[in-house]
Amino acid sequence: MLLDPIRNIFIVQLLIMSSIYAVNGQNQKPVTLNYHEVKLSQVLHEISNNYGLDFSYRKDHLPADLLVTIQLTNASMENALSQLFENSHLQFQIIGDQVALKKNVQEPADSLKTHPSHAAGILRQAPVNSLAKMENISPKNSKSAETEPFNNYHFSTSITPKYLNKKILKSRATRLMQATIVPGIGTNGLDGGGYNNWISLNIFSGYSAGTYLFELGGLSNLNTDQASGFQFAGIANVVGGDAMLKLSKEDYNKIAKEGYNYNMQGWQTAGLINVVRGNMIGWQVSGVENLVFNSYTGLQVGGIVNIVHNFTTGVQLAGLGNVTGRSVTGVQLAGFSNFSTKQMAGIQIAALSNYTRGRLNGTQIGAFNYSGNIEGKFSKLSSKYSGLQIGAVNLTRRNMDGFQVGLVNISNDMNGLQVGLINISTRNQRFPVGLVNINHDEYGYFRLYTNETFNYNVEVATGSKHIINTISYSRNPNNLVVTGQPRSAFGYAIGQIKSRQNYFYNYDLQIQHINQDKGITKELSLLGKLRGAVGFDPFYRTKLRDIFFFGGITFNTYLSRHDTPIGSETLQISHKKSGNKYLESWVGFMVGVNVDFH
Repeated sequence: MLLDPIRNIFIVQLLIMSSIYAVNGQNQKPVTLNYHEVKLSQVLHEISNNYGLDFSYRKDHLPADLLVTIQLTNASMENALSQLFENSHLQFQIIGDQVALKKNVQEPADSLKTHPSHAAGILRQAPVNSLAKMENISPKNSKSAETEPFNNYHFSTSITPKYLNKKILKSRATRLMQATIVPGIGTNGLDGGGYNNWISLNIFSGYSAGTYLFELGGLSNLNTDQASGFQFAGIANVVGGDAMLKLSKEDYNKIAKEGYNYNMQGWQTAGLINVVRGNMIGWQVSGVENLVFNSYTGLQVGGIVNIVHNFTTGVQLAGLGNVTGRSVTGVQLAGFSNFSTKQMAGIQIAALSNYTRGRLNGTQIGAFNYSGNIEGKFSKLSSKYSGLQIGAVNLTRRNMDGFQVGLVNISNDMNGLQVGLINISTRNQRFPVGLVNINHDEYGYFRLYTNETFNYNVEVATGSKHIINTISYSRNPNNLVVTGQPRSAFGYAIGQIKSRQNYFYNYDLQIQHINQDKGITKELSLLGKLRGAVGFDPFYRTKLRDIFFFGGITFNTYLSRHDTPIGSETLQISHKKSGNKYLESWVGFMVGVNVDFH
């Protein structure tokens, strides 16, 4: 029986997440616009809501009263925005679900009506009063806010909640205190929804328009309009009902069209669930779930899950998972999974997975990490912040301009740093550091050569024009081993190679583990090599091009626990003992064949 409500909660969560995906797919549908002498800010606001786009721009680049006229049907988003900004001083760039607006270098002709002012960019709705400082949002007169969370652009947010309409307020009475056994049996009589109370005590369940200071319920508390202060319930706290129940149809439709929020400021604690149908600022603590239908600022602690439909600014802690429908600025910590649709600026930590469909300007730590874009130094929006993924498998769907550290790292356009066993990217692999590096623009080589220590050496290198990673195996055949020579070695090297049509030169640092006998030597036995090589391709004008003969010089240092030198005595620089360790250094050489592959 206990599993039934939990199962129902997860069904609701799946429906919520499905709706989130549906909203984010809206920017793929045909665009229809029909405006005449309408403020540009209002047009952008409606495009953002209808097609799931976020607009970013400098606050001084968008005049507040710029009027536009546009009419088109079933156009693509790019064509629609091109026509919208055709005669303005703005240009745009679409990057995923983000539209960056910039000012043209040359000012256009004065073909649109403008009025001098500055726009704060009110494009979407967020919580009451303010969002957390972690997103660098500074409220102005408690009506609007500007944010610059990631770069020089302002990710604009409207935080103008629709408080109780005057006609709704007139229908409410205020009382200092009320006590209720169950709804309808209490000091406020049958019409509990007609009163706002400073203090509300509900033996089992209570029902009121709002609570200003303190509310305690044995089972549940319900406020139809709004609440503030402290709410404690054995099972559930709910803020948000039909606050417009007693209004005329005309007033109801008018207020519904303008928008209406059910807001909570304060602290909610419930054994099972806390629900706010609007915005929430404060703390929510529940045994199972916390649910906010609009935006949340503060701390959520849920035994199983926390769900916020729009924006989260603050901290979400859950035993199972955290879900935010749009953007997170802060921390998500979950025992199973974290989910943020639009963007993540902060930290996501989960035992299994972290998911950010949009941009990551923070850190993801989990077994599996996914993001749409990772911002960094080489980002198209010139972000001064960098994103980081740490996990067994890290996946970035589009641009990876930050950092990935894991066993397997996967990205599309990689202009950042990947550190892992396997690094995969579609193109532009800038700094891959790993044993195997795969990309569309792949560069590497195969080498077979000899040196002063081993008769046979085989190397395979993969990477980019910026960095080359090499894995190697070296061996002295049994019949050629002389006294003091090691049997085999395997190693890794990192460096750079510069290629021209008929020659190359490269340098790298190699570390090898030396095996003295047939098996693997388990004690300290490390050889470090600083190598430089030059190669020439005598066949570059023929079909056998990319076959180079090369030679190089190496500086070698060997650290081990035995006193048998492995380098050439003729080329030896030093051989010292320090405690039970021996340090040997010498100058060496390498000669062989290099075959490039692209």
